[in-house]
Amino acid sequence: MDIYSYLGKEHSRLTGLLNALPEAATLDKRWQAFDMLKAELEAHFESKARTFYAALSGAVPELPDQDVAMMLHVLSRMDMDDLGWADKFAELRETVIGHFYSEESAVFDLARQQIDPQQAHHLMLEMEVMKQGLLGGDLLVMAPSDTENAVQ
Repeated sequence: MDIYSYLGKEHSRLTGLLNALPEAATLDKRWQAFDMLKAELEAHFESKARTFYAALSGAVPELPDQDVAMMLHVLSRMDMDDLGWADKFAELRETVIGHFYSEESAVFDLARQQIDPQQAHHLMLEMEVMKQGLLGGDLLVMAPSDTENAVQ
């Protein structure tokens, strides 16, 4: 697996979390889902900036994620029962999905011109390890084939 396939799967997984949150049965479950989504998005954007975009050395402009960070902060301080929360969450959802689409439709093509296939594979491994570290997950020492199977 390379960084492009990995990011595509991550984007699909995170989109699923974004879509599932409003469907949570109780307010408590929605807050749990939001806390998990917030941690996952923060880890995703941070690890991607420090691996994928760092490897591009400015050859491809990094898509801004400050809007996402600010929206997550605002949402975490709002009352989820407030009608404004649902509107703000819908805005977050559209911003994140738009970011993913822009990245997959434009940035990946440009990045493939800068990053060779072997480096793309190593970036996937680095990003996964970094993301797990940011999430406080256990870092396992795996052979490359084991790591590839673990993130598929």
